[in-house]
Amino acid sequence: MILGVIIGPRVLKFSHMTEGVEILREIDMGFLFLLAGFEINTNDLKSKQGKNALITWLLGFSFAILLGLIITKGALDFSIVLGIATTSTALGTLLLILKDANMTDSNIGKSVLIHGAFGELLPIIAMSLLLSTLTPWLSTIILIIFVLLAFVIVITPVRFIRKMPLLGNAILSASHTIIQTTLRITVFILASLTVLTAILSLDIALGAFVAGIFINVIISPFSSEHKKEIEKKIEIVGFSF
Repeated sequence: MILGVIIGPRVLKFSHMTEGVEILREIDMGFLFLLAGFEINTNDLKSKQGKNALITWLLGFSFAILLGLIITKGALDFSIVLGIATTSTALGTLLLILKDANMTDSNIGKSVLIHGAFGELLPIIAMSLLLSTLTPWLSTIILIIFVLLAFVIVITPVRFIRKMPLLGNAILSASHTIIQTTLRITVFILASLTVLTAILSLDIALGAFVAGIFINVIISPFSSEHKKEIEKKIEIVGFSF
């Protein structure tokens, strides 16, 4: 990262933000948030610890906004930005540290993932609702449309496949061949939801993060062997980028 800063346009100016670099950056960020969302267990979010994490985020966000209003004597926009900035988490970066330390399944690791999930998702939603050029009610409608379309894009085909066991078995068996069906489906979901966020003028991180959560839900009924195989493939591709 330091080398990137040194050779970049702010220091030595050896490299610049070209269209190719921009595309790679978007793909990289997409995979980073996909991997972060993939580690999130929806049952953990609904647990007591998940509810505590939600309350913690809301209290921190409210306190930061109140502090911003006091400091600026009523500048709401600045206060909202301060609230979002101080309650956002770098879950994608923390995930790498937890993975290398084999701590994702530990109590501390699960706690970080749960709090990090709210710290990734809620600031993005807050930005979409409170800092958008659109009115809050219109931004809310757009977010609802995103959730509904994401559900249709991801869950509808999955339900169709599950009703046809032969098709499901064919997909799983082909995942061991050069066809790589499960990995292709993962990339399809990532690409579809990130494109959808772009169309709706939402943050690309929202689409990638939700894609990771969806994929985790989809493979939850699989055997532990298949789940580990899919997880390993996604990590190899994502962390390589």
